[in-house]
Amino acid sequence: MLTIYTTENLYNRVTGAIGKSDGLKDFVTVVSTDKVPNGLRGPHLVIEDDMIKWPPDWHNMEPPLLYCPKSFSESALLTMAYAKLGHFDKALEHNMDQDLKLTISHSRSLVEGGAVTNGQVNSDYYSKHNHAILQHYAGVGQNEIPL
Repeated sequence: MLTIYTTENLYNRVTGAIGKSDGLKDFVTVVSTDKVPNGLRGPHLVIEDDMIKWPPDWHNMEPPLLYCPKSFSESALLTMAYAKLGHFDKALEHNMDQDLKLTISHSRSLVEGGAVTNGQVNSDYYSKHNHAILQHYAGVGQNEIPL
């Protein structure tokens, strides 16, 4: 199960997008809240200020990659929801963002034990953090993914 915390003004758009996708509503709970509670456990996304945020997993339930916050759109929401649930193929069907595609591909490789694909490391914090994680967990060296 995935829980999506969102503000009241986006609640209908979020539930509408989730409801349009085959069977996704059976695995997603949408919670309208003004303040996201601390200490959340389990898979969750946070949508506030028109941004979809994938909070870091502090309970070691998923790879420790960081996902850059994305502007709210149905495509971005479905991509991140499916990825959060581990349905990587379905996530990539909805994706229009190259950075998100790369992070999902890396997450999939770490979860499934596949080869880590090369990709560009940008100068942003998220990209550098994820590169360090890939070096540590997947044995990807600096020669494979340049800094």
